[in-house]
Amino acid sequence: MIINNSQSPSLSLYYIGANIITIMRAHQFNSICPTILYRKYCRKIKNISYSYFINGLDWLYLIKVIELKDNGDITLCN
Repeated sequence: MIINNSQSPSLSLYYIGANIITIMRAHQFNSICPTILYRKYCRKIKNISYSYFINGLDWLYLIKVIELKDNGDITLCN
């Protein structure tokens, strides 16, 4: 799933993760609700399925780029 030649490059975790980071950096607050982030992603980048988006968030969490707050929002790690 990270790199897969049989699919569109826009569905790779690298591409999705990079776009998530870009949107979060442009967001005016430090944290954002994942649902709002998904809507922004679909409006600004490309309409993808929610499961691909969640996989992108999971990957960013695993490599410690984002963290989950107690209230369910996500934030970029410093």
